[in-house]
Amino acid sequence: MNFDPLPGLPARAAALAWGCCRHPAMLLHLPRVARNRRNRRTPLYDGLPWISIPAIAWLEQTIRPEWQAFEYGAGGSTVFLLQRLARVVSVEHDGEWLASVRERLSPETATRADLRHAPPQPGDDPATASTVPAYRGMNFRNYVSMIDEFADATFDLVLVDGRARNACVRAAWPKVRPGGWLVLDNSERPKYRDALAHLAPHPRHDFPGLSPYQYDPTRTSAWQKPAQP
Repeated sequence: MNFDPLPGLPARAAALAWGCCRHPAMLLHLPRVARNRRNRRTPLYDGLPWISIPAIAWLEQTIRPEWQAFEYGAGGSTVFLLQRLARVVSVEHDGEWLASVRERLSPETATRADLRHAPPQPGDDPATASTVPAYRGMNFRNYVSMIDEFADATFDLVLVDGRARNACVRAAWPKVRPGGWLVLDNSERPKYRDALAHLAPHPRHDFPGLSPYQYDPTRTSAWQKPAQP
């Protein structure tokens, strides 16, 4: 998001104030964020996606026990989805983090998890690059293409909250079943304009707000694949 600075406020405080002005309901999230920050809670510990609080509430109301999901980026979202869905395929670029996620799963939910490690590869590829400086000169081609192993219209839900998100959205959309959903976190960021343009023909459902763990305003967006006539 681009926020106009407010005189006398640090940049983060100005962003929060501006976000609350635009979305007053964000004020309701502040006590929860303050409590979680004070107690040093994390998405993995809590078993929650690191997305906006309104988006979490929407997911809780929308997803169904028989659904299958694919997610780019493992973490608290993996625990959250496995507690509610029949199957979750998750691809993660960080092997150590993926091991931490695996340890967090219960024996019952682990049987329904398909956790995959896809680290970045050397070589420039603008289509699958990451803007994170640590990955300069690397590409996430294998990470993005992991979903290609599955037939089109396989998944009821795809959550894009990892690396190379523009490319992930393009790869994932054909894999969403008619009536299913694709969810993109941090959709307010200018670097994801390509993903928004790719999905522009379809109605966008925005969930602006705070995440349970930070004061920076964010936005999670969802698109539903048109049902077949």
